[in-house]
Amino acid sequence: MELKDKLEQHDIKHFSASQLNIPLNLWWFKYVKLTSEERKKIEFGVPATSGTAIHDALDLSLQNVNPNSFEYDQETIDLIFDEISNVIDSHIPVDENDKIKMIGCKEHAPQTAQNMLDATINVLKERRGDDFKQTKHKTFLKGNFEQQILWQPKGLVVPIIGYADMLVNNPKTIIEYKTLQPRLGAVKKDGNRGFSVASIPVSPRITYLEQITVYWEAMNREYYPIIIVGNKNKAKVFHPENCKDMSFENMERYSKAMIKKAKTRQSLLMIDDPISVLDTPDFEGDFYWNLGKELEDKAKELWLK
Repeated sequence: MELKDKLEQHDIKHFSASQLNIPLNLWWFKYVKLTSEERKKIEFGVPATSGTAIHDALDLSLQNVNPNSFEYDQETIDLIFDEISNVIDSHIPVDENDKIKMIGCKEHAPQTAQNMLDATINVLKERRGDDFKQTKHKTFLKGNFEQQILWQPKGLVVPIIGYADMLVNNPKTIIEYKTLQPRLGAVKKDGNRGFSVASIPVSPRITYLEQITVYWEAMNREYYPIIIVGNKNKAKVFHPENCKDMSFENMERYSKAMIKKAKTRQSLLMIDDPISVLDTPDFEGDFYWNLGKELEDKAKELWLK
């Protein structure tokens, strides 16, 4: 059977940065052994719910910001960010710790969103040159957010796709948001637990760098890449001029790394007995395998039988 047929057999129409940045054995289990309906059963903690809610709130808030003057009504923005708590309230906790974390996420999320909004406005102001032409639009448009973009490197049968958090055409800029959720503190004498603020790294994580590289490549390297990382205390902006790890030379390296990961997955599909070449998962110690008991048991049947 040819590779194209193998991909069709498993309904693999594309890769994504998130797919390529999980362990190979987990990718095979999720996208080859599980159906799309089974993947919907994968459990995830409240930090993921909170992060998505902050992203959505940023999209909506920027649709209330004037792209020429960057003015906005703070009361409107506050109402948008207050809604994040309602989204977090709807989260179904996976365990008792996750239930406690919901409290911290609700406390931190609105200010995290505000910090990231301010950082977005500041960096877009800085990006404007003397030749900037004002737009006729009174706010950023819905089309500026979560645009699907596609990269088709040579040697891959299917493309690598992604969804750009923010895409601005004047000046050409692509922004990726990353939120840092509060950490659960130690148990206090009264039995309660507090929350600490996760520190923003000196340089973006390699997974962040590889993801923004996919978007940069998908836009033919014409859009200036920016990563904004935020927590309750502040938001930090990374781009090729202030971060060595985001230099265009390094982004070319990340590009090659992502293509290699995709080709490895293509090659894996052509092996008759993939289990024989894949590492046995650390089901107890590797957080990647916290999928929920039903799916974890299914994975254990494959590797530990």
